[in-house]
Amino acid sequence: MLARKLRMPLAVIGMGMFLASCATDIKEIKDNITEYNGKKVTVSGTVIETTDLLVTKYYELKDDTESIYVVPLGDLPNEGDEKKVTGIVDEKMKVGKSNFIVIKEVAK
Repeated sequence: MLARKLRMPLAVIGMGMFLASCATDIKEIKDNITEYNGKKVTVSGTVIETTDLLVTKYYELKDDTESIYVVPLGDLPNEGDEKKVTGIVDEKMKVGKSNFIVIKEVAK
């Protein structure tokens, strides 16, 4: 009887862990930009900085491996928010070994 009562909560927890594991490490994207540029990815992490300029807005998202800039579809999140975002990787500029990479959020 107890096992039957635990099935649903355990299934929900398992699904949540599976979905969380679907996020790509930001370092993986940056280290393999030729593979990811133009591709749809999902990343998750903590918002560490937001920028709202006249012509654009973006925020910096940091996971356990690295950070990346995200151009949101809607409003900017708050600094400290935990976010999971899906978007298209876009290598904006490369100078020597440095490159500026963003993720442009797409509708789910």
